[in-house]
Amino acid sequence: MATLQFLYRSKKEKGNLTIRFRHSSNIHYRYTTKIVSNKEYWFTTKGKHKNLNDIANKGTAEVKNHKKDLEDIRDKFLLKFTTEFNSGVVISREWFKETLSEIVTIVIDKLEIEKRQKAKEQKELEILNKEQSSYKTNLVTSAIQRVIDVEYFDKKDSLRLYNQLKSKIVVYQEVKKVELKTKDITQDFINSFYAFLVTYFKHSHATSNKHCKSLTHAVRYQKNAFPNIVEVSHNINSIKYKRLTKSEIREQKDEIVIPLSFEELDLIHNTEVPTRLQDAKKTILFISEVGLRVSDFNKLTDENIKTNKQGVKYWGFWNKKTGYDVVLPINKRILKYIDCYGKPKTTFKENDDVILNEQIKDICKIAGIDELVKSRKSQSVIVNGEKTRRTISKVYKKYEIITNHSFRRTFATNYVKIIGAYNVRAVTGHKSDEMLYKYINESAINDDQISQMYSRMNENADRLEQKHIKTQLNIIKNVSNQ
Repeated sequence: MATLQFLYRSKKEKGNLTIRFRHSSNIHYRYTTKIVSNKEYWFTTKGKHKNLNDIANKGTAEVKNHKKDLEDIRDKFLLKFTTEFNSGVVISREWFKETLSEIVTIVIDKLEIEKRQKAKEQKELEILNKEQSSYKTNLVTSAIQRVIDVEYFDKKDSLRLYNQLKSKIVVYQEVKKVELKTKDITQDFINSFYAFLVTYFKHSHATSNKHCKSLTHAVRYQKNAFPNIVEVSHNINSIKYKRLTKSEIREQKDEIVIPLSFEELDLIHNTEVPTRLQDAKKTILFISEVGLRVSDFNKLTDENIKTNKQGVKYWGFWNKKTGYDVVLPINKRILKYIDCYGKPKTTFKENDDVILNEQIKDICKIAGIDELVKSRKSQSVIVNGEKTRRTISKVYKKYEIITNHSFRRTFATNYVKIIGAYNVRAVTGHKSDEMLYKYINESAINDDQISQMYSRMNENADRLEQKHIKTQLNIIKNVSNQ
């Protein structure tokens, strides 16, 4: 019976296998092949050489594949030997070496080809994955998503803004049939995207600009995270955003600042309202007189009432939010309100804006504050076939657009000419007169200043005229004495 045995004879950890072939007492050959194997496959812990059948009992996939290749060589060789021996071929040493070399080459070369093919496919896959990863990283939608997932994952308002931005970018890509990459965000694109937001989505200037700024921030954030992968425009850091003209700014401010006059406040005070609106009425009147937020009403306590040297009572306390010492004289209008409604306390909380705004409108409507004014108001509209909300600029009845934000402006507008900008700022927390006047949309140069300037200029003109007359009289006197 013919046998083929594999032997590991090298002293190294890796070496070539020797094959021993036996058939009868006359045929006994050995041949060192180019098959490379590991020494550890062939020996037991006691150093005994294993047979081929034993080398992969508990081996890895690599050992099992190696054993399968050797079995393939053995089976092919023995099959050829049997065929040719039965045909009368002389089984010489030369036949053994040539046959074995041929079969080993076929199996080993096939194995090498498969190995190289797998290596090639793996390399191509790695390159493809890298290209796909790089491609995805350079997408604008990926940049926005990273801001959502990493930078603002715990900030509710920012998350809402960037999710809205991403949805609008998706729509832009569908409408324009493009796929935006980070390098596409240039000055020209921002101009185009701004126009798209205004015309397609009917967004305001402020909202459109906010989305444009958020977009460039997301691209820069992505570039900082992957500096060697992400491509950006060379002018990404110098992009400028749409600016309104002075007349447009003025028009928008006129639409936003909707205060009530002293006469309208008195009208509300003298108007009977249902019990359910009584607290809202009280809130309107007190905020308009003290200029504080509803959340600051808890400071208007008896403990904070102080008296100056002249016997004037006032509320005095430190306002942590504005960083100012607030001083509020308890004037006749406040005393009148206290007599009618009690101390300036309210059941409204800081997050009750929606309820308060609804009740404020009801009160102003009952009081007949229905003057027609141009303003902005959030309304339900249809944009591109979908129902949404937009701030619409048009003429409204005044009670329709009064909100709880109107009353601090009412205080600032009504009292700036009475107690001066500095004292108003001490309540509202504005850092400069300029900021205060922008808040109420008035020029810092008011009627009192104009009158004061006019008076002082005229006083100076009169003084110069008197000086001139006196000089002329002295000259005449001197001439007559001569």
